[in-house]
Amino acid sequence: MLFSARLGQTLFCSTLLKRIQVDGMHYLPSFKSTPLLWKAKKTLCSGAALPDLSSNHRNIMSLDNDRIRPIQANNAFVAPSASVIGAVDLAEKVAVWYGSVLRADFAEIIISGFSVIEDNCVLTVVPPKRSGELKPINIGSWVVIESHSILQSCTIESRTRIGAHSIIEPGAYIDMDCVILPHSVVVAHQTIPSGEVWGGNPAKFIRKVDPDQVEDTIQQAENMFYFTRQHIVEFFPKGFAYIEKERLTQPSRLE
Repeated sequence: MLFSARLGQTLFCSTLLKRIQVDGMHYLPSFKSTPLLWKAKKTLCSGAALPDLSSNHRNIMSLDNDRIRPIQANNAFVAPSASVIGAVDLAEKVAVWYGSVLRADFAEIIISGFSVIEDNCVLTVVPPKRSGELKPINIGSWVVIESHSILQSCTIESRTRIGAHSIIEPGAYIDMDCVILPHSVVVAHQTIPSGEVWGGNPAKFIRKVDPDQVEDTIQQAENMFYFTRQHIVEFFPKGFAYIEKERLTQPSRLE
């Protein structure tokens, strides 16, 4: 009985598609021209399917049978779509925003308090050479890594801002109170002294940092962490917003 129903459904669907190809201006139905027919085609041909609510993604992931595991402070924020993998140490009030990847499989990634990794950044450590020397990533406090930046086995001291879409190559050292302008490339083993603005590809010295810029970096780092409170509450097991909506849609007991 089920086979007959499926066969009839398939024949009807193929007839419907042929009719669309002959009568319509286009050979295939489109969302704009024939939305109802397209919906019917999807329903009748493919059958109803429940949406897949599960996901194999883990924003915190250990390596080597759980022997290499991230360390996350209780009040550090890691967005659900971010990936913190391996020997990553997130201090208090660190924020790792959506889509960012921190992969520490060969050496550590250490991020100190109040530092912010904005959206879609990639932080990786390079494999050790024959000497066996490990090359970690060390990031100080109140550091802002703006979106779409790439960092590899480098050191960034406190109160420094890395502009969006920048690349920091392995072995680079950026001292305190620096500003790297957006779309800059700090080449491998480059040392940038404290309190300087660098930019370009390759990055070069532009001028000294204004005191206001350092304060702006600190304020930006703290503000970005406080913004995480609005996001953390939504990613409890069912989020307060979901619970509130469910409560409002239920019939009142007084009715």
